[in-house]
Order: sequence, then C-alpha cells, then structure tokens
Amino acid sequence: MAFFIIMTQAFIDMGTNTIKLQFASGEEDFSEGLAMSKAARLGEGADTNLHPDSMQRAMEALEIYNEEIKRRGADTVRLYATAATREAENGRDFLDRIAERFGWQCQVLSGEEEARLGFTGAGLGISSKLTLVDIGGGSTEISSGERTPDVSKSFPVGALKQTKEPRDLSKIFIDLPEKKGELVGIGGTLRMLAAIRNGVTEYKRKDLHGAVIERQWLRELQEQVKTLSLEGKRELCAMEPERADILEAGIEILSHLMDIYEAPRLTYSDYGMIEGFALRSWGRA
Repeated sequence: MAFFIIMTQAFIDMGTNTIKLQFASGEEDFSEGLAMSKAARLGEGADTNLHPDSMQRAMEALEIYNEEIKRRGADTVRLYATAATREAENGRDFLDRIAERFGWQCQVLSGEEEARLGFTGAGLGISSKLTLVDIGGGSTEISSGERTPDVSKSFPVGALKQTKEPRDLSKIFIDLPEKKGELVGIGGTLRMLAAIRNGVTEYKRKDLHGAVIERQWLRELQEQVKTLSLEGKRELCAMEPERADILEAGIEILSHLMDIYEAPRLTYSDYGMIEGFALRSWGRA
C-alpha cells in the first residue's frame, strides 16, 4: 500500500483587489483560514495593462509573504491569479517578474475555473445543493449544483471594478445559473459583510464562517453606507478598513443578485477558492 505525505504548502491567491496567503498540508489544516491578506489593488489603474504602481504594490505584498513562507518552512508555494492578470496584456510579463524574483510559477485561472474551484472549496461539508456567489474585485462567479457545479459562469464585474467604472448591472448579470438549494457566498465582499454582520474586528475563520446575511439587513446597511463618509466606512469595516472605498459597490452587486434570485438570505462560507485550488493540487478534486 502506498502512502502519500503532503508537507506544509503555501497557497497564494493573487486577486484583482486582494492578495491572500494560506498554509495547509491537508483538509484538517483548512480550519486556520487566511494567514495574511493585503489589499494590493492589482487591478487599480489598469487599462489594457496592469499599472506599474499596482504591480509594485503586489510585489511588496509578495515580499512580505515570502518572509512568512520561509518562517513557517513551507516546502512548496502554489500561486494563482485571477481577473486582473488574465485580462492584462502585460499579465504574463508580470508573472515572469514574479518567477524571476521568487521562483514561483503562477497559474492564471479562467473565470470558469474560478467558479468551479470556489464551488469545490465552499462546498466542503455541504452535502446538499447550493448556489454559490463569489464577488471578487474584478469579476463575479456564480455556480450551482450538488458537490460539483452543474453550471458555472463568470461575469466581468467585481467590487473594485464597479467602484472605478460603474456599470448597469442589469446588462451584465443576464442568463444566470438557475438557483439550486441554499444561496452561499464567498470572496472579499462577503467576508467583509460577514464581519460587519457578526461584529468581528479581527479575522478568525470560526467567527465568520456561517454568518447569515439577510436581505432586509443588507437593504438597511446599503442605505446606511450611502450616508457615511470614507472615514465612517472605514470604522464600519474595522476588520479590513482598506475595503471601505469599495464596500458600497460590493453591496450593490450582492443586492442585485439577491433580488434576481429572490433570496431572503445568504450564508457566508470562509472556505472557497484557495481550498478548492489546494484540493485540485493534491488530486482530490
């Protein structure tokens, strides 16, 4: 009988708004959640190319992560990138810079891969059907199914992108996957809303996972946020104050989707794409 031992590995999610670091050697390690999270705003200022300032912020975040990876003795680093990098003409050049500096090879995920991996991770421990909403910085993924998604779709708008270039959401979110089972949400916008809903000011997975976002509560929060200054929003977003300026757009997207699905509530999962990516890396998904 062959035995496979997975040493501690580092997983880095390089998103449009946030770069996240997590460690795991198996599913039992997922309970720790994020080790680090930094709003590097990789997609900020992008046209057809990633902006030099955004790339520099991302590199600075990765430098900090590299030190933590060394400190914790992870033997492998697995890095993936999402909307900002895949849409940029200079995305591959940027990844070459990362490989040259750190020796890390990065996988660029398609929108459909984002949706599928997010579904796989968020669905851990859920045996019933679910519809997953993943609101990122540059895109939103929606998928539905049971254990594995039957349908996965990516839409080209996220909290950061909607903040910088507001668009008519009714013209973007068309032909959505049919709602199946419970509505579950992942991603930075949902993490922040879960923190506000549960009064969490310091990230701990156990305090956020399973938070319920009621539609009525979200409506009330949406109206409250409209009246707040940026400083007021930062106080509201005490766990991640750097998200304050994109909070309103994130709420707008979620509200729009909950209206379409006529969903009275959504449950936040603090498990998601990193866990799905890890499971796939280990050949378990």
